[in-house]
Amino acid sequence: MLHKKLIRQVRRLTRLLVPTTTERPGSSPGVVTPPPEAVKPTLDVIGFGPDGYDEKKGVTLEECEPFLAKWTCVWIDVSGLGDASLIERIGARFNIHGLALEDIANTSQRAKVEDYDEYLYIVCRSADFEEGGLYCEQMSLLVTPKVLVSFQERPGDCFGPVRSRLRAGRGKMRTWKTDYLAYALLDSVVDSYFPVLEKLGDELDEIEDRLIVRTSEEDMASVHSIKRDLLLLRRSIWPHREAFAWLVRDENPLITAETKTYLRDAYDHVIQITDIVETYREVCADLRELYLAEASNRMNEVMKLLTIISTIFIPLTFIVGVYGMNFRYMPELQERGGYFVVWVVMVGIALAMLVWFVRAGWIGRRK
Repeated sequence: MLHKKLIRQVRRLTRLLVPTTTERPGSSPGVVTPPPEAVKPTLDVIGFGPDGYDEKKGVTLEECEPFLAKWTCVWIDVSGLGDASLIERIGARFNIHGLALEDIANTSQRAKVEDYDEYLYIVCRSADFEEGGLYCEQMSLLVTPKVLVSFQERPGDCFGPVRSRLRAGRGKMRTWKTDYLAYALLDSVVDSYFPVLEKLGDELDEIEDRLIVRTSEEDMASVHSIKRDLLLLRRSIWPHREAFAWLVRDENPLITAETKTYLRDAYDHVIQITDIVETYREVCADLRELYLAEASNRMNEVMKLLTIISTIFIPLTFIVGVYGMNFRYMPELQERGGYFVVWVVMVGIALAMLVWFVRAGWIGRRK
């Protein structure tokens, strides 16, 4: 049963870790091809500046134009990639390169930053649990001096705190430019990993407590499931190191020195998450070794018990074997109490061996 579970987990892990693409071999670059499972997109637009804030949900691209004319900073959030024409129209409106539009629709991208002079294209991946298990979603950001366009695979995200800060007007959200908004979104994406890691850490602690008491195949299957999730997390979070390092180190007019200070803090969080993932992977390996060691110890205890029983019966088998030969002139065969004497001798031998095994520490508590 455990073997079948492991096979299913390996197959699912392979589908999650191996990048997939909707492009046909030899197709032209820059072709926007959304994945088959992509949902219909919805647009939300937020305009803000030192003088105020405005928000509108479920708009069309044309309805975003008044925001672009009125506000100093505009955030257009696209949830869903099921409409290639919408992505292409957004690209045409903001003069986005076709290769960037192609990467937006291809949701198997690694975290990265691409500099197109007039704008930055940033890819990041968030993490969350759903009914089917761990899910890592690709998010793309197009950062221009005045407009930030974010693309998500589906509705529902980790950007709620950023929207709340914009509505409340707290901190620097309304007074700074789109580079600080991009930092806030990236920081929310990075922070989405901490609840996931906390849940996995709690599960590992519970499994370790159970394995110390008694091993079970179900716990081992859980360890393999957690290890699969950690592999997916590692593949998702590791490229963020290079992406954030680029944002921190390289000079770009779209990112101010003040924003880089905050980006360094987000980069530290990425390093911390990477270290936690590696630590949990080592914990999974240790739990696997603990399981194998406990299983080996349990087998050794069974073998020791069987060996003790066999050892006790060796002299008893010898005695009954000798007297079971039934030769005519064997001594003591005609004794009236011989049968009871043999039983007393055999029981005495067995008890003497048990006492010896106990004092030697082979049975019961060791000294």
